[in-house]
Amino acid sequence: MPESLSNISSRQFLYVVVNDLGRLKLTLQYIVKLKAKIDNPAFDCVFNPLYENLYGKNKKCIKSIGFRNKKHIDDIYTFRYY
Repeated sequence: MPESLSNISSRQFLYVVVNDLGRLKLTLQYIVKLKAKIDNPAFDCVFNPLYENLYGKNKKCIKSIGFRNKKHIDDIYTFRYY
């Protein structure tokens, strides 16, 4: 268990984990739906994000959904069925 969560009970920890998994599920559903509609204005923001240097230099900037979930996006669209 991470040190920042060491003061909470196991029940509270499970609530945190489940909440994070639910948030990830919703994010991945949004990404898959967005990938199906290329004409959506948000498509380029998610799949072709700009300002990568801005996020590296300024820690106060909130990263876009494309940067925060880049690993998941890459995993989804490089998966191969064998």
